[in-house]
Amino acid sequence: MTIYLKMLIYILSFLSLSLFLALIIFHLRLKYYENKEQLYKEKYSSIIESYIDYEINLEKTISYFENENNYKILKNIFKPYLNKYENEKHDRLKILIKKIGLKNYLYEKLNSNNKKKTLKAASFLGKLQDRNALNKLEKLLKSNDRLKIITSAWAISEIGDLSYLKPVIKTLLNKSEMTYEAITELLVNFGENICDNLIDYLNKDLKEEDYLVNEFETDEYKILSVFIDIFGFYRYEKSLKVLEKLLIENTNEEVTIHIFKALVKIGQPVNVNLKQFLQSESWVIRSQSAKYIGVIGAEEHTQTLSYLLYDENWWVGYYAAQSLWKMDKTKLMKNIIKHDKPGAEMCSYILAKNNYIFNLEGS
Repeated sequence: MTIYLKMLIYILSFLSLSLFLALIIFHLRLKYYENKEQLYKEKYSSIIESYIDYEINLEKTISYFENENNYKILKNIFKPYLNKYENEKHDRLKILIKKIGLKNYLYEKLNSNNKKKTLKAASFLGKLQDRNALNKLEKLLKSNDRLKIITSAWAISEIGDLSYLKPVIKTLLNKSEMTYEAITELLVNFGENICDNLIDYLNKDLKEEDYLVNEFETDEYKILSVFIDIFGFYRYEKSLKVLEKLLIENTNEEVTIHIFKALVKIGQPVNVNLKQFLQSESWVIRSQSAKYIGVIGAEEHTQTLSYLLYDENWWVGYYAAQSLWKMDKTKLMKNIIKHDKPGAEMCSYILAKNNYIFNLEGS
């Protein structure tokens, strides 16, 4: 028994020592790579910046990179510049990156069996806005690997080719498990022009039953929610007509909530009877429609808002009071407080929140 115990102690000690040594080696390698990358930054950053600012020409800049093939580090050095610059300066960077052989290196890694290298190459080619990489990125998009799907979709969106919009949306909705917010954040990389495409899809769906479901092969409310969030992100006023139609014809609670959130951001009125939404069974719809009333200043709903001040849900009362304040209904709010009517507490809260001071004894 003692022999076995000693052997177990030796084995555990050996494993602990091996783990300790592995951690030290890992740390040393990481430190070595960080130091090496820092040296590369010191060597090339000023050269890249001078080239971007037209202080040195392309030929001269290329000469500094002659016989330099450590593309793994060069990739990390160029990436911040691609994120920072747009238009002409971005185009200059693209030319330089191609000329020094970095782009060909990325193409090779995009076809690598090493998943990590493939993802990094895909991400960089997206930053590079390289349209020649779209076919390879589309193949990654069609995979069943979640990280490959998201990375390639993000890269495609940064390249901005709208002919890939539909497959990207379809894939993200069906295979990525991303939230609406995350999908919206990715899709807006395509640019504001995406909105007109989405309006076309929605108009076709309003004319043809199940059009969106057939096109994107998922639940309609999911598609609508993402499209509407994008309109809200861009505050896209041209979407108001289709949003009006959806408010009238749509019956899905979640979609209605997304519509009002978008309308709050757009900040323009729609030709729809809003009272029905202020009286909705859903407290979220009541709160968001109450918030929207204040944004557009629809004073005809003042009485309904005063009823909502004492809604069973705190947020409904909050947005009702906030909207009354925005519409300069302080006289009404003071009267509610003075006579201790239902909603007085919420009115007091909103007036105090907005640093409004008045004397109950006076006007």
